[in-house]
Amino acid sequence: MDALYSSGEVQKKVHLPCRPPLNDQTSSQFFNADSRCVKAELHLKLSQLIKSNYRKFINHIMRKGKKELARDLLDKVFSL
Repeated sequence: MDALYSSGEVQKKVHLPCRPPLNDQTSSQFFNADSRCVKAELHLKLSQLIKSNYRKFINHIMRKGKKELARDLLDKVFSL
């Protein structure tokens, strides 16, 4: 350590600008490369759940078997 101070190397390194890490870079001990697979599976399950709830809600607002009308209304509501 004293050798770095005596050679002046520390002073060169002290004032070097550094950039923050990117969003996908981490040094966390809890990060696992397999976690991306787990996230993809969770995303798939969530999208399936949303689709099933969407269908249930369409059936709930449908009157007299007019499913097309119920879909159009629901699409208009969610697009606002």
